[in-house]
Amino acid sequence: MHQENLTKIAVPCGNKLIFLDTANLLYIKAEGAYSEVFCTNGTKNLVSRNLKNFEDILCLDNGFVRTHRSYIVNFEKVIAYNKSDGGILELENGAQIPVSAERVPFILEQILLIKR
Repeated sequence: MHQENLTKIAVPCGNKLIFLDTANLLYIKAEGAYSEVFCTNGTKNLVSRNLKNFEDILCLDNGFVRTHRSYIVNFEKVIAYNKSDGGILELENGAQIPVSAERVPFILEQILLIKR
């Protein structure tokens, strides 16, 4: 079941479920069967959910983009795209997120949507 415009997600973290506001998510980084979720307030949570699970939940109509096999980015938090080294997205917190070669065309499509 797909839910459009999610505002919160519940993720397993240790012995509890934590509720994260999707607007406060910067990016998610794969760590094997786990994922590190980085938030705008500087917190990061290691959650027992893989990146594919987050992709299925967030990357359809919710403003999140899979940029690399190891990263999902909240496109609202991107402040620059550096075309060198295959492509790097710079986020508002200064994080540099790689863009894999096969995902560059999709990222450029997303950028064109912003320019309109």
